Amino acid sequence: MIERAKKRPVRAKCPTCGKRVEYRPDDADVAAVFPFCSTRCRLADLDKWFEEEYRIERPATEADHEQED
Repeated sequence: MIERAKKRPVRAKCPTCGKRVEYRPDDADVAAVFPFCSTRCRLADLDKWFEEEYRIERPATEADHEQED
């Protein structure tokens, strides 16, 4: 029988608050909001997009669309 290699957790910093987050696929609570540490931080980031604090600075070009394929 072949033993499966254990997957190491993915570690990142929450983009909103900077708290360290450890992602494990078997932890549904973390998986639902990763790379954020919580739903609150996830929604705070979304709000910044809605308020146009984040934006894409240039219009999309044909080359951008070709890269998506």
